[in-house]
Amino acid sequence: MLVGSCLWLGAAGGQAQKPKVIVMDFAGNGGSTARAQVVRGLRDQATFETRSAAKQVLASQGVKISSIAGRAAVATELQVDYVIWGRVRGRGASVGRVTDLPGSYKIVG
Repeated sequence: MLVGSCLWLGAAGGQAQKPKVIVMDFAGNGGSTARAQVVRGLRDQATFETRSAAKQVLASQGVKISSIAGRAAVATELQVDYVIWGRVRGRGASVGRVTDLPGSYKIVG
């Protein structure tokens, strides 16, 4: 469900150029599987920045990805179009968040 919800990123805006995306870790049991599904679902529609680059930005500025300041820092420093992060709750229920510049976010999944 989360993957399908994120697929709209590739179709958004009719861009000739693929959006640059970073998919952060998903918290909770099954988070790595959920993250992998998002990456797999977007692989043909987006280019990706690495989590390690984002983690370096977050550490250098002393912020977390869950904060607006953290997402803004990652988006600005790495020049990404979308920041995706989230958590898995219960059995297969995923909550993902997508931040698009200039910083609004939409809950998907």
